[in-house]
Amino acid sequence: LQNRHDVEAWKVLCAEVQQGGMKHLSTEIYERVLEVFPTVRAPAPPTAPRGGRAPRAAAESARWVAGGRHWLNYSQTLGADKKAALAVLARGLPHCPTVDMWKARARAARAARGRKTGS
Repeated sequence: LQNRHDVEAWKVLCAEVQQGGMKHLSTEIYERVLEVFPTVRAPAPPTAPRGGRAPRAAAESARWVAGGRHWLNYSQTLGADKKAALAVLARGLPHCPTVDMWKARARAARAARGRKTGS
């Protein structure tokens, strides 16, 4: 990317990885996006300001909220490498200490030890 802070470009790349189109580059893409935006999850839902006008695209792009979706997706792309998936989640927890991240880390830890993960 020419501009590493280009939110729209990262959204397109991450969507492509999630759809399976760039599987061979998934680790590199997730490492780079999480280096720039470690707490990014997804755009906040648009809210109309007083007066009823819709927010501008630039304002909407800037309203990203904290969460762990990219950390979770990254760990899932690692597939059978349970220890690597656990390491990704452990790295993401300080940035996004959400319930979903903790639950995913607990499941990954059980899987890495060879125990059943449950539902």
